[in-house]
Amino acid sequence: MRIALVTIGYNLPGATTRLWATARTGSRHDLVALVILHSQVSAKVQELEELARSPDVVYQDYGINRGLAKSWNEGILWGLEKGFDVVLVVNEDVVFAPGDVDRLAETAVCQREHPIVMGRAYHHSESAWSWSEYGCFAVNPIALATVGCFDENFFPIYCEDSDYRRRLRLAGLAPAYCEGTRIVHGGSRSLAVPEVASQNQRTYALNRHYYQRKWAGEAGGEQFDRPFNDSRFTCYIDPQVRSSPYPGFNRVDQSIVQI
Repeated sequence: MRIALVTIGYNLPGATTRLWATARTGSRHDLVALVILHSQVSAKVQELEELARSPDVVYQDYGINRGLAKSWNEGILWGLEKGFDVVLVVNEDVVFAPGDVDRLAETAVCQREHPIVMGRAYHHSESAWSWSEYGCFAVNPIALATVGCFDENFFPIYCEDSDYRRRLRLAGLAPAYCEGTRIVHGGSRSLAVPEVASQNQRTYALNRHYYQRKWAGEAGGEQFDRPFNDSRFTCYIDPQVRSSPYPGFNRVDQSIVQI
């Protein structure tokens, strides 16, 4: 089996190297990483440049915080276009137990009718075991065929997962779960940097506002069954127009992201 692991490096030096090392531990399959840089933090840049010397790492250096959804879309499309059997999307603050990557990938292949597969995970931010959710998930082709891409109007991070979850539900699709993993997820560790936390206060509020406009309610209390209650739109975001999927409603304030 050929597995693509897509991850974004932001501001946690050492985290991506640790993630990649644990992903490969115990794996019997052909594993390739697409590592996307969203940062100018010197220690992070150096780490990823060193990691990119490995023949099983593909490195994309953007050097700016271009938005999680944008790079998730790019990575998922890359993995599927390259013919990988499974595409895993993983936060940089995730640590795998030996064999976890294989367990997730094998579950995804066996349950192709489910759009995404999540594993059992321990979340440090909650001090509890639950599901890995969108911190670590496998993507099946039916996800792209049915609901398409993540909404890049959420930036740089937060609410893109709630939006994707909403659209999957409207399409009648539900995730599958892999019980056998022991994933560890740090959870929002990047916000420990004061400048990042300050920026996040503003960007998160604007993402929530956009979500409420799009669905007429917070996550779990949505009123619209179509984005913006507009008959032109469905739950599907075409990869060809993913940067501006909703004419008349797309955000134009990306310049607020400075870090």
